[in-house]
Amino acid sequence: MASAVAIGGVGGALDFDGLASIAAGAQVALDASALAAVKKASPKPDSIVLEAAPQAAATLADSVLSRPQAPAATPLAPALTAAGVALPGVTAAERAALTAGVPAAAGVAALAVGAARRLALALAAVAALSCEALQADMRPLGDAEGSGRSTAAAAAAADLRGMLEGSLRVSPRRGGAGALPCCLRLPQVHGALAAALAAAAPALKAALAAPAPPPGRPVDAPAAEAAAALQATARALLRAAALSLERSGAVAAQLPDAGAQALRASAEAALAGARASAAEASARLDEDLGADTPLLAIALAAADALDAAREAAAAEATAALALLHAAEVPAQAAPGDAGPPAGAGAAEEGATKKKDKKKKATGVQLGRGSAQMRAYLEQAGAGGGTASAALQAVRAALDPASRPLAAAMGALRMALDANAAQRLPKIAKGTRDFTPAQMFVRQHIFGLIEGVFKRRGAKTIATPAFELRETLMGKYGEDSKLIYDLADQGGEALSLRYDLTVPFARFMALHAAGNIMRYQIGPVWRRDQPQIARGRMREFYQCDLDIAGAYPGMAADAEIVSVLAEVLAALDVGAFRIKLNHRRLLDAMMRACGVPPAKFRAICSAIDKLDKEPWAAVRAEMVDQKGLAPEVADRIAPYVTGEEHACAPGEPEALLDRLSAPDHALAGDGDAAAALGDLRALFRKLRRKGALARVAFDLSLARGLDYYTGVIYEAVLEGAHIGSVAAGGRYDGLVGMFSSTPVPAVGVSIGVERVFAILEAQLLQQAAERGCRIRESHTQVLVASAGRRELQEDRMELAAELTTAGLAVEYGLKEKDNLRERLADAEDRGIPFLIFFGDQELAKDPPVVNLIAMREPKETREAEVRRSDLAAELCRRLDALGPLGLLTPPRTAPAPS
Repeated sequence: MASAVAIGGVGGALDFDGLASIAAGAQVALDASALAAVKKASPKPDSIVLEAAPQAAATLADSVLSRPQAPAATPLAPALTAAGVALPGVTAAERAALTAGVPAAAGVAALAVGAARRLALALAAVAALSCEALQADMRPLGDAEGSGRSTAAAAAAADLRGMLEGSLRVSPRRGGAGALPCCLRLPQVHGALAAALAAAAPALKAALAAPAPPPGRPVDAPAAEAAAALQATARALLRAAALSLERSGAVAAQLPDAGAQALRASAEAALAGARASAAEASARLDEDLGADTPLLAIALAAADALDAAREAAAAEATAALALLHAAEVPAQAAPGDAGPPAGAGAAEEGATKKKDKKKKATGVQLGRGSAQMRAYLEQAGAGGGTASAALQAVRAALDPASRPLAAAMGALRMALDANAAQRLPKIAKGTRDFTPAQMFVRQHIFGLIEGVFKRRGAKTIATPAFELRETLMGKYGEDSKLIYDLADQGGEALSLRYDLTVPFARFMALHAAGNIMRYQIGPVWRRDQPQIARGRMREFYQCDLDIAGAYPGMAADAEIVSVLAEVLAALDVGAFRIKLNHRRLLDAMMRACGVPPAKFRAICSAIDKLDKEPWAAVRAEMVDQKGLAPEVADRIAPYVTGEEHACAPGEPEALLDRLSAPDHALAGDGDAAAALGDLRALFRKLRRKGALARVAFDLSLARGLDYYTGVIYEAVLEGAHIGSVAAGGRYDGLVGMFSSTPVPAVGVSIGVERVFAILEAQLLQQAAERGCRIRESHTQVLVASAGRRELQEDRMELAAELTTAGLAVEYGLKEKDNLRERLADAEDRGIPFLIFFGDQELAKDPPVVNLIAMREPKETREAEVRRSDLAAELCRRLDALGPLGLLTPPRTAPAPS
């Protein structure tokens, strides 16, 4: 912070740093031009009044001195006195107008926002310390950064990963607290705080620059954006404080000192007060944005929220430092600790204890950034004394106005930025990497979908990832602009495939495949604006099922819709609904409303957005962008938004009967009659197949792709708010675009990314509740050895025998195995069986091995089995155990240490 700040006059407007410097006691200098203007004031001022808070008074002085005809309370007494100028005391009405106006409120608000910006990195560093103290599993953090649910969340995840880089305390192979929501939610919460601060800064800068009104003029209310941005900042600070309290509670629970629980008490009290202040300010904001401005109340709420975040972080840091210190003290072996499993050998036990003792003697290895934060806090006096004294020291060290904190966070930011290029190579926008656990879930999804396709007798094909550009263009309407074009490679204009349907039509024309039910699973690419949280990517997988060929009576359409219902039921991601309509019925509706034929597809494309936008926005697009007459747009509204535009799932015939009535507006239209006949036959077949219960006839469904000619449908998950998870329809003319012989076809495309986003979120929540994790491999048996001798080739031979028997087997690739590590590995990864042996077992006649059933109670899970009987015994036990499942079993006992 600066030691002197000049305000008033041209170029002398206050900014965040200048305001903070004045509040911290910096010397205030008056700009020469402002001083000259004050000297010319008439009558000459003769006194100074200073009753406002320093930040409010400084802001008022800066604003008023730019307009010296409006005298104000000012902290510039020394400068003005030295110049022989004194201002008269302001009246009560003048003081009330000034202190209630935008400048004073903006001063308080800017001081809070500026302090929050300086404290934000310290809050993240304290959180990193807690994650290391808890030995939390931070591996899922890479997904928050890579997929970037928002830009701010991605940046917060990158900072956190940078702070934890090099740490041996997070994501341990054994022990630790596992994947904690209070740690994994850090990118989301701290990213929201960063976004709120970024939004509040420009609005408050504008308010700081606004001049104070002259006496007698009503005070203008602040811009709604400034008040809303400041309110979002207060709420984001409160969320960060609440999450900090969750972590401090988890840390304090592991401390042997009962006094650690007291660390949370003061922070909880501050948080409760800040919440009450924020609620009051929020109520005022909701009530009125007019004459009685809520900006000052919200500014005070933001200041209270900042205090709460600082208090919570102080409690969290004190507890985390105490737990890290306890981890560095060599632990005394508890009496009755279980020794190594039978057959491990006394020599290995001694070697393991020696290794553990050596590790404890060297202290804990923290991440580069969190180590800097720990050193700063301990240098400030947080490393010793009583818990109360340590808390006071940390609280002082986290003062946003503290110069040492600013220096420490500046050094930390430089270190994070310097290492960012080496630490985190970027991934292309709209794409993502998948961890082993995520791929396990995705393979499960692919397997379920492919299993349904195969049970229906479908065959699979493959088409190239890119096509001739002419193959793709003109098939997707307005969405053709989203096609990825490739650079010229030898004279051919090429594009990445937009979907799997057009390449299938080209395949049918090229190979004259005849009647076929085909499925294909593969990636497609669209140059869309990604929304990672909703599963909208630029590269994503589709699972397509299509039936090509002439089949009467809507049989193929019924088969596709019923398969879609079966797939969604098998995925078990929640209640779903299949919305269904007919392209020819849409065309008839367009004619009945008076839409010009040339605008049919454009207007249908606008209607297709009704699941994401309100009717007013869709109507505005039709009229303002598509050129549709307003009265025509109003005639469309009852069809797509009225009470009778859709029916409940399972009861489509009711709407069908209304549309088929002789007095209906669509009566007499040939396309409408044909479409209603198709739909009646389809609903009848779906009811016979038991698939109608999830089908809803919905006139607002208007799939935008140009190639649809008949029935269209899409599937949505109830309450998920992520858009459709599958869509499709009939496209009788698409194959004919590539061949002189038209081939009718109907199909569906299932979007894996949105299904995966929902299923992964469900599994992560279940894993956190049960204290387990998502499985990463299909391994059923882990082979290990014990003793001093190297038995790698014996492990290799046994693993080969079990693999030949059809089992999924792993064995250690190191020459000398570590039985304790293998046990911890099997427990952590949920491998159901561990086999180990040593010299004693190999020397027996016949040879034996030790089999440990990891899911059984510790007292009864170990058994000795003849090696010749091992494969059969494992197959028997695995058959009884059933499928492994997506989640590992909850831990039944701590992993061996």
